[in-house]
Amino acid sequence: KKAEESFKFYKGDQWDKATKQTLMEQKRAALTINHIEPVINTLTGLEAQDKTDFEYLPIEGGDQAVADLLNHISKKISENTHLSEEETEVFRDQVIGGRGVYNVYVDYDKDIRGRLIIERYPWDQVVFGPHKKADLSDCEYLVKWKWYSKDKIKTLWPEKADKMIVLPGDAESTTQTEEESRTKLIEPMYDGIKKEYRVLELWKKEFFKVYILVNDEESFVYNAGGWSDEDVEAVANMRGFRKIRRTYTRIRITQVTQGLLLSDEYPDLPVQEFHTIPQYAMFIDGDWWGKIESLKDVQREINKRHSQLVDIVNRVSNFLKYYDSDTFENTQDADEYERQASVPGAVIKVKDISKIPRSDDGIRFPSEMVQVYQLSAQKVREISLVNPELMGQISNATSGQAMLQRKQAAINGNEFLTASKKKSKRLLGQLVAAYIKDLYDRD
Repeated sequence: KKAEESFKFYKGDQWDKATKQTLMEQKRAALTINHIEPVINTLTGLEAQDKTDFEYLPIEGGDQAVADLLNHISKKISENTHLSEEETEVFRDQVIGGRGVYNVYVDYDKDIRGRLIIERYPWDQVVFGPHKKADLSDCEYLVKWKWYSKDKIKTLWPEKADKMIVLPGDAESTTQTEEESRTKLIEPMYDGIKKEYRVLELWKKEFFKVYILVNDEESFVYNAGGWSDEDVEAVANMRGFRKIRRTYTRIRITQVTQGLLLSDEYPDLPVQEFHTIPQYAMFIDGDWWGKIESLKDVQREINKRHSQLVDIVNRVSNFLKYYDSDTFENTQDADEYERQASVPGAVIKVKDISKIPRSDDGIRFPSEMVQVYQLSAQKVREISLVNPELMGQISNATSGQAMLQRKQAAINGNEFLTASKKKSKRLLGQLVAAYIKDLYDRD
């Protein structure tokens, strides 16, 4: 919910609907002075200029030629899947809402041998099980979903589609009103407006133990998977043998829609890990948020104060005018004076030149309001750590060196975003390497 609100703030939807409606009914200003959008655009622009490719290096005993091949092939995969653009979109999701998401899968439609795809996945179409590590190493399941028409479901799962539960709003001859259709949105598996069904896909880690039998003297190592505990103990008690317990993970994928099980299987994956990878902005003890979260109150204050300033300007006059019943010869001259009084060079006809209209200073404009507004705008820069130097604006820096130092300080203050990006990129690189060995033969 916080992330959804953050995206509204980025797009300029920053007023509570009830409050804005009340102000409009009272003919008062409800302005949006969006200081958040340029902050996010600046950070996204910096990311776009700092692209890196996957880089594989040989470790001890590794083969440099293999590393070179991985670098070459991974670069081609990145180009084919437009990874650079996908990265920027994931980063924007990360900065605004607090979480961007990558998804990795093999597409067989365009290449029968399989084509590896790395895509930006909608951040709000996946939920992760409880976890406190950003790399999901302690997460046991995730659920992601997409929306499909009934025809597409019939194409993908023809043997299952006829068993689907069809909601009343899905009938082509329905006579329900648009408002009645919209109420279908609260039903978690069906969109009554688009007539689409939500297909849920559960990725779950299942754990099982395996004993490894080792004889150090003979350099013998054997995987005793499937053995009974008694047989493992019998060998482990032989001279020179010992057992090592290891825990293995396998991924189980289950797909369901509208009361119907579509599939439930253990896919043959090259690596038994999640292929949906989050990229967090701030992540502490399972909670996550983006750059906009801390700017919301300040942005609300800016909108409120600026709107109040406009209301005050519209309602107060800078001076008051006085005249009596004998000042003008007739009401037409008085009306003309009221129209022309503030016009430069106006010619005013009066009855007696010695009794011209008098003016006094009116209500003083509250300059403190302007100072509050300026303070709020400054707080946006202080909280976001995106200063004028970073945005290429005129600042109070007195020298080129000072500007560079302040710009570098702003970059350092947002380095945690880059660190999170590197972490998710490393996980992607591991998946890519595993799939390269899985999809391509040795030649």
